[in-house]
Amino acid sequence: MLHHLIKAGFNPNVLTLGDVRTGIPLMATLLQCGPWNEMAYNVLANDLHIDFSIRTPYLLVNILHVATAPSLKALQCVEQGIPLAAAGTAAAGHTLLHITSQCNFAFPAQMELLGYLLPSRKRYQGH
Repeated sequence: MLHHLIKAGFNPNVLTLGDVRTGIPLMATLLQCGPWNEMAYNVLANDLHIDFSIRTPYLLVNILHVATAPSLKALQCVEQGIPLAAAGTAAAGHTLLHITSQCNFAFPAQMELLGYLLPSRKRYQGH
């Protein structure tokens, strides 16, 4: 169905105006499908028109912030399209480390993400 929508001219970068907490459909593949929908993510991420730099209105969250929620694998997959340095901070000043520390998922998965991000700090802080 996603392939059909893209062929029909669906804009993968569309942002809803009604709910400032939602992002582009690419972000939804990471958050709103129960387990991470890697297949849908790949379809959208490979679209020629996708813009990885889009931030949500108000909260200023980008795809890297969202990718810390599902797993390290999700973050590494997203990192192929946009460098960690592009994450910057969200509106509340949260970095990737802040968001990972606050995620509500199993402790081993959280430690795996933190173990990946801590040595990468210079990359995602733009140093």
